Amino acid sequence: MEYSNQNKTVLIGDDHLLIRKGIRATIVYYFKDAIIDEAESCSEVMKQLSRKEYSHIILDIMLPDGILLEIIQNIRNLYPHTRVAIFTMQPAEVYSNAFKRYGVRYYISKGMSEDEITLLLKNFLNNERRVRVMSNDFAGNNPFSKMTTRELQVLHYLLNGQTSSEISQILNINKSAVSELKAKILSKSQSSNIKDLFELATTYNIG
Repeated sequence: MEYSNQNKTVLIGDDHLLIRKGIRATIVYYFKDAIIDEAESCSEVMKQLSRKEYSHIILDIMLPDGILLEIIQNIRNLYPHTRVAIFTMQPAEVYSNAFKRYGVRYYISKGMSEDEITLLLKNFLNNERRVRVMSNDFAGNNPFSKMTTRELQVLHYLLNGQTSSEISQILNINKSAVSELKAKILSKSQSSNIKDLFELATTYNIG
């Protein structure tokens, strides 16, 4: 299904009220007839999507009840015609490829200038090809950039202090699989332990 410029139904998923209001104000300025809803968690995003058909959704990666990588496959499977953009402080060199696998082509950094963000939001809502703009998206050899989608999911919960048993329950995978993923994360990031991993993640603005 294709959406015209006059038929914009937008869902904004971000746990910060000021961010949601800022995106809303930008959209309304350029698309006065847009219908806009908001959500502040993964569960609220899925609940809103079950209630209404959206033409576009704009989502942060880190939400209070989980990481977007846990629900993006469901979103793409259940709502294949809905266009998705990522709007986050998380570094693109780490996460953008994971989302590209699900057809997400717009990865917008909250660290971009106002003009850059506005341009990308306008093009996204007009269903245009993503334009390349000057930004600080790619910051050299990030040690987290080679991690798989599942490793990034486990990384998120490790950085939030969850144990292997807790992560196993949250992601519905075996505890042994969590241990293997944890070992790969430490190896790829060249961290000796979780303390080192946390310090490295802080340096690269992960989590």
